[in-house]
Amino acid sequence: MQSSFPDNNLAFLEAMSSLTRIVSRQGFIEWTRDQLQAAFPHGAFIGGIGQCSPSGAIPFELVSSNFPDTYLNFIQLDHRHYKTPTMQKWLDSGQPQLFELGTNKVDCDDHQWLKSFETSELRNIAAYGIFDISGQYLSYFSFHQIPRPLGEWHRLRLKIIVPNMHSALLNLVRQDLPPDENPFDVPPITPREREVLVWICEGKTSAEIASILGISCKTIINHSQSILEKLGVRNRAQAVSKAYQLRLVRLRLR
Repeated sequence: MQSSFPDNNLAFLEAMSSLTRIVSRQGFIEWTRDQLQAAFPHGAFIGGIGQCSPSGAIPFELVSSNFPDTYLNFIQLDHRHYKTPTMQKWLDSGQPQLFELGTNKVDCDDHQWLKSFETSELRNIAAYGIFDISGQYLSYFSFHQIPRPLGEWHRLRLKIIVPNMHSALLNLVRQDLPPDENPFDVPPITPREREVLVWICEGKTSAEIASILGISCKTIINHSQSILEKLGVRNRAQAVSKAYQLRLVRLRLR
């Protein structure tokens, strides 16, 4: 019996082709709602570009469609880190992740997360991500409310779709930079400030950094303020994002 699930190769190619013509974030979201539906039907979506630390993903660009705020708030560990069991399994395996409630495919020991996911009514997950060739940027895209039982078809499609979505979203992030600004210019921060910045990116407080480096908390606060001024940002979260964009901090998965 032939499946009624859309598998139109022409529609798929058109969706991938139209992705290269997107010039705005709103256009990207509209693409997921329209053209992508022919290639990968879903009811809700979230994705982003960022970096990864031992505490979770740190996005500096998030896009979503029909994604519940309550669930998004639950998976936000602090003011900048995001983490879910499926994201961790992807990091561990490097393979697309499929998850469905109410089937024998459910394999999760995090009962609090499971309860939150069930309450969100997202129902299922087909997720995948990649690192770019430099290892600098991480992308992760998660689709939900998918109408067909998940299987190998979804894994194969994710392996084609996600690299293209990564490139399109990364281009949107880069186009916001002024024409005369080199995103990889390193601000004139001192070696000690760079050391403090690394621990800020790991989510450490001023007191924790002071203990690690063996200097006073007041000194750490002064270094932190200097870092914010030199990076031209207002708070630590913005400093983390800019530090990753400028490659001041190297990626560490563990």
